[in-house]
Amino acid sequence: MKRRDFTLALAALPLAACATSRAPRDDDPLVFAYFTTGKAGEAAGLKLAVSDDGFTFRTLAGGRSLLAPQVGERKLLRDPFLFRDGDIFHLLWTTAWEGVTIGHATSRDLVHWSDQQAIPVMGAVPGTRNCWAPEAIRDHATGRYLLFWSSTVAGRFPETAGTSESDYNHRLWQCSTADFRSFSQPRPLYDPGFSVIDGTFAHAPDGSLQRPIMVHRAILGSLERFAGVLIEHFAGAFPTWLAPEQVRVLPVSEKTADYAQMLHRRLRDLGVRVELDD
Repeated sequence: MKRRDFTLALAALPLAACATSRAPRDDDPLVFAYFTTGKAGEAAGLKLAVSDDGFTFRTLAGGRSLLAPQVGERKLLRDPFLFRDGDIFHLLWTTAWEGVTIGHATSRDLVHWSDQQAIPVMGAVPGTRNCWAPEAIRDHATGRYLLFWSSTVAGRFPETAGTSESDYNHRLWQCSTADFRSFSQPRPLYDPGFSVIDGTFAHAPDGSLQRPIMVHRAILGSLERFAGVLIEHFAGAFPTWLAPEQVRVLPVSEKTADYAQMLHRRLRDLGVRVELDD
């Protein structure tokens, strides 16, 4: 084993213990799978952090990527979803901003990974724009894995067309598999009546799957995405209510300087975002 691989393996030792079939303990670490944004970050791949309390996380492997994406339309790795089934870790991820595939790979120690596969979950659905935020869970009643993700499909759910950023109109879709080799045909999983991404499932005490819990209504998304959508929509020419500078007072001569200063003060006191150009 190379020195670097040995270092990574040591970092993953607490996680390898979680991969055994023993029952989880209260002091088991929490594992957080994440990615970094931007073109370089999305292509860098899977990163992991651990926490003992769910509040403070520390990166593993010095924050380096533990799996570089090699499959899919754009060979990106966004929205990683990591889950354990027996002694195998499964990883699903978004492979492209627009496309019909999601990524999948497995590992026993979170360091050494299987060959990656691009699963064309929406390949049979014409008009599909994207496959985002995939997740999976085993259905104990059937023994199959339920895969679910968010997709926009042109012409579907026209009642909410154009209500999300960049004209996306997401719904949750699903398929199932027993072996991650053959898959059922995709079909809508959940339509709440608005564009939505990032659903999840939970097992009930009896092992059955419960209705998906919606944790992200994707009309605009995060604050950063919201700001980006607004800038793009207004092309920087914001309306008065949104403009960082609503009024600029410009005295045309020395004779109007005192009046300009008085007007600046009055507007400022009224809460107007005003600048004096003197």
